[in-house]
Amino acid sequence: MSHRIFYILIPLVFLFSTNQIDADAYLADVDIHYGADSYKVNYEKEIITAIGNAYFKKQDKLLLARKIVIFYSEQVSRAECFGDVILKDSGNNSVIKGNYGLVKYNQKLYYLSGNVRFNKRNTEILSDRVYYYSDQKRYLFDGEVKYSNIEYTITSDKLEIKNDLANFIGKVVLRSNDKTTALFSNYMEYNLKNNDSFFKGDVVYQSNQSNNSFIVTADAVKYRKSLTSYYLMNNVFVITNKYRVNADYMVYNSNRDYLKAVGDVIVKGNSFSIKADIYTINNINKEINFLRDINGLYKIESR
Repeated sequence: MSHRIFYILIPLVFLFSTNQIDADAYLADVDIHYGADSYKVNYEKEIITAIGNAYFKKQDKLLLARKIVIFYSEQVSRAECFGDVILKDSGNNSVIKGNYGLVKYNQKLYYLSGNVRFNKRNTEILSDRVYYYSDQKRYLFDGEVKYSNIEYTITSDKLEIKNDLANFIGKVVLRSNDKTTALFSNYMEYNLKNNDSFFKGDVVYQSNQSNNSFIVTADAVKYRKSLTSYYLMNNVFVITNKYRVNADYMVYNSNRDYLKAVGDVIVKGNSFSIKADIYTINNINKEINFLRDINGLYKIESR
């Protein structure tokens, strides 16, 4: 057994309030505070078992649970948490809840599983499990991920967050909370700071506005929130109840309701088919333009 130093601040069997700041016990050489309604220490196996309103604190990370088992040998250096697990990260202003928790404190890894719920300001994330690498400020959510903020709800198979960048992976579905738009893809990159986003892999965008419903498909889509613009790339199709547009590249501004298509543009309606290099349509003032190498032009009356 290695010789470790830990200080007991009050007797081994005690009652305490979970709101108190000072620790009931302290492992000096690994800088861990812990406590519970009752706990016991196995010196031979170097295990501390804290039961009832248990907590484990290292630096700005506080774990609460019904039961916490601390393995404090140098070879193991972990803590397991059972029942109503809560991880409070004051440095990141976040709270994570789950049914089970594991801390590898020398590796600065926190793991929670079972009905995981992450909250930070106006953001909530639900998943089956989460890995939090605190030294990298990196989160990995896995299994039935649901991300919600004041504007959107996003579901995916996995979500990785590092600093201000979130990567949604596998069967991504984004829906606006006002239910006017939905977007589907295989991958999404989301900037948490400026709300810009990038989608790729079988991208489908649906606008469900009562006065302007349409569907867009593309290989990739980039959205710039500050410009309220979507940049659609490769194999782009726009389908409305009046016509269909196919092009290599398109830009759509949602505020202006303006679309520009570039590169081998084909516009088809019930009674016309037009090819051109450039096509623009402004749905607000009903203005349509075809530019360069126009073929099959027919008179179109906007209604």
